[in-house]
Amino acid sequence: MSTKTLLILTVLVIIIIVIKPWRTKTESTQNTDTSSPQETVDPPKRPTYSSSPLADELHTPDSNAPRDLEIIQTLLTDYRLITKHGNPSGTNQEITSVLTGNNRFRIAPLPRTHQNISEKGELLDRFGSPYIFHNLSADFIEIRSCGPDKKARTDDDIINSSLPEHSTLRL
Repeated sequence: MSTKTLLILTVLVIIIIVIKPWRTKTESTQNTDTSSPQETVDPPKRPTYSSSPLADELHTPDSNAPRDLEIIQTLLTDYRLITKHGNPSGTNQEITSVLTGNNRFRIAPLPRTHQNISEKGELLDRFGSPYIFHNLSADFIEIRSCGPDKKARTDDDIINSSLPEHSTLRL
């Protein structure tokens, strides 16, 4: 036998030695208990904080517009405390989207079905106008209701003017 033939035979024997145990192992895992399909278990999902009890108080008849602003500010504080990030930023629609769970943490202190979220996805004040959000810092958003005249930046606007002192969240 030539050296070349001997080399080829050696390689073939090595391949057979390696492939045979691998093939047997694969067949044995495929043949185990075929009476029921194997269940795939999804990894556990992170818990979701949803629907703060305060969300139910928003725009109730026995409350008022300044209290509504306080509630929204507290919902934002809860979001900030849970996520360890600053307030969401952007338009009313973007902030409302974040508060209803469209965020990487799946945190939804405000239910998507809240009666004061418009078809456009904006959170409306008790007078039917979208709230105006203005980020003053990572920890505080000025929230403005246009008031009964439904016009922004007029004398009847209602603005939250102080930082929230508490959160309903118990850590």
